[in-house]
Amino acid sequence: MRIAIVTALFDINREKLGDGRKIQEYLSWFEKTLKLKCDFVVYTEEKFKKFVEENRKNADYKTTIVTQNLDQIPYFKYREVINLIINSLEYRSKIKDVSRIECNLPEYNVIQYSKFGWLEHAVQNYSYDYIFWMDAGCSRFFNGFDLETEWPNKLKLDIDKLTIQGNANYLKMFDILDINEYIWDNNCVLVGTLFGGGCKILLKLYEEINNIFEFMTKFNCINNEQFALAIFAKQNRNLTKIIVQLDGTHLPLFRLIG
Repeated sequence: MRIAIVTALFDINREKLGDGRKIQEYLSWFEKTLKLKCDFVVYTEEKFKKFVEENRKNADYKTTIVTQNLDQIPYFKYREVINLIINSLEYRSKIKDVSRIECNLPEYNVIQYSKFGWLEHAVQNYSYDYIFWMDAGCSRFFNGFDLETEWPNKLKLDIDKLTIQGNANYLKMFDILDINEYIWDNNCVLVGTLFGGGCKILLKLYEEINNIFEFMTKFNCINNEQFALAIFAKQNRNLTKIIVQLDGTHLPLFRLIG
């Protein structure tokens, strides 16, 4: 089975326009993420290309780098729609916890939803059987993982299902989740940092996330991609493998399939 990690890094000036998180902080996390023993497909700006090359130059696994400007990424075409929604009085009066970055910085939502477009592009253009999405800063959740060990364990993968992490809210909320109300919530039930599946399920995910995004916008609503992933899981329970192991860490899924 040929496996790859798809990831991306773009500078959206999050430090000044968002929640204060610095791009240098992301680069320090990304450097460690890139040390995983797995093929990578990296979508990034030209200014970060050398950084990726330097941190993968001794890797025994393939690295494909796709450079794009911010206005070329999959969901940038919705940037103005997102901006109008999150600045509307209706939205700001209805969405829970309006202080969140997704409620204030349209480029953040552009990046989060572009995950699915990048996965679709990787499926269509590179010969992999199983692909993970992994956030560039995922290494902060590696929790002592030995980077000399190959990741993931192929024997633990289900090619026919989307595998994703559930959290404590999943146990409390998922079974009674009402989609029309949930799009306005601030409690994620799934973790969008890491998820994966075979090519067939990822293409279905891409198509349905597009539909879910349009569903949100019809109600003058935008919420982050983890809410869209939860709706996908709710509507496609038989195609989703949700891992819930509460051990006090953010991402036990990484270790469980390692």
